[in-house]
Amino acid sequence: SRHNDLTMVSIHDPIEATLPPPGFYRVSDGQAEFNIQTHSKQLRKSYHQRFINHMDQLKKICLQNHIHLMNFSTEDDIVSKLQQELMVIK
Repeated sequence: SRHNDLTMVSIHDPIEATLPPPGFYRVSDGQAEFNIQTHSKQLRKSYHQRFINHMDQLKKICLQNHIHLMNFSTEDDIVSKLQQELMVIK
């Protein structure tokens, strides 16, 4: 019988996890521009919780399906983080 290992790689930008400090920001997706205000503690908390919930869901899916999850931030040193993650798999 053949055996294959499956690995899921999740890459996120830190701003996906936590809003920037309280303030008024102009953001763009390259086509449209919009403004966000990050003064509300409730908004900041729910934004972060949404990210945590998303990551928990990924972890749950991977666990249920015997998939190794590698979680990277765009701020990580990819080479050293990948080496660390690959050592865990072995």
